[in-house]
Amino acid sequence: MAARRNPAALVLAVLIGLAGFCAQADVRQGGLWDDALIPCNAAVKESERLNGPQLFSSAADCAEQGREFDALFLQIAGQIRSQTDMRLLQPLGDKDQLAVAELYRVIYQRLGGAGPRRLYSDQAAVAQVFQQLESWNPEFHPGYNPGWEYRSSERHALYAEVARETTEHRLAQLKDYAALAVNPRYATLEREAKEIQSRHPGGIPAKSEDFARFTVLYREMSRIAREVGSHQRALSGKQSVLAGLPPELEDGVKQVFTGLNGPARSGSRTFAKEDQARASWLSRALTENQLRSTLAQVDFTKEVLVAVYFGRRTTATGTVHFSGARYNALSGSWHVTGRVGVRDNSCPKQEAVSHPFVLAVAPRPAGPTPSTGHGHSNFGDGCKPPVSGAATPE
Repeated sequence: MAARRNPAALVLAVLIGLAGFCAQADVRQGGLWDDALIPCNAAVKESERLNGPQLFSSAADCAEQGREFDALFLQIAGQIRSQTDMRLLQPLGDKDQLAVAELYRVIYQRLGGAGPRRLYSDQAAVAQVFQQLESWNPEFHPGYNPGWEYRSSERHALYAEVARETTEHRLAQLKDYAALAVNPRYATLEREAKEIQSRHPGGIPAKSEDFARFTVLYREMSRIAREVGSHQRALSGKQSVLAGLPPELEDGVKQVFTGLNGPARSGSRTFAKEDQARASWLSRALTENQLRSTLAQVDFTKEVLVAVYFGRRTTATGTVHFSGARYNALSGSWHVTGRVGVRDNSCPKQEAVSHPFVLAVAPRPAGPTPSTGHGHSNFGDGCKPPVSGAATPE
């Protein structure tokens, strides 16, 4: 049996995942990157007006010229700009939706790391990069092009605040990482942990001596990370600029019900007919009156009922949002998303088991109803007491 990766370890791995900068050929893929390259020198000077793909491509150009700290600045700026754009600039059409998905994929797979670790040994130079980013203010104006067309929204007025918040959180991660990068004890433990992992590329056997040693190493590394992680701790519990704002749903999409007694596992389902909904777990989770009232809001000749369920939770506050339903005709994909409020980490520990879910009505996808892809996310909901709800069998 192979060892499962701890979520905290995964976060750390994503944070420090890039051993170096990507070459221009690696980042310039697809229409999103067409004409994205701005030469290194010009990009550093004009960085506040560039979009994410331009910043990433220019970072690669700087790296190829040996200007590694300029490359580091542009790469992190590209992460901040891209995350801000993806949070606020909702894609307009199918092609735009695919462009956003491509940007997300490339950041997650190749461009989302901290840059070459060896650079962090030059603490003065890295501190200067952080200072550059602290005073960096990406421009947003009518006609700004992130790499896709986007819907108009009153939330665009919050762009500068969201960009500042995104910068603050990313720099907190990187400052804590910079402290770890020069911690000799952490480096020694990490080196041994990597040696163990290299001996077991398929996963460390759970009952082996290596697994026991790796567990000890990981615990000690986590302890050191907590000790030096002062910047992220300082932000714990700080409310997001967008906290409390309901999701901006697509035309024709509306939330119709929330509950705390959904299935034990997380998932989603799209009901194209009333009898499908009645034959499902919904008939056990809702009372007959609740189910009848919910189904009455759906015109199944042109609409579907969508359920997003979040599985077992211990700190959910009872606030649940349906955040999107979108069919992409170009890829033939149908994707739905939901968000669940959770008690902030900075609050005194308090737990209760619940199984939140949300129901929404959405326009029927073109053609046969495809299988449902889904996404879940949490949002801090203050120090509200956690709620409870027993699971409903599927």
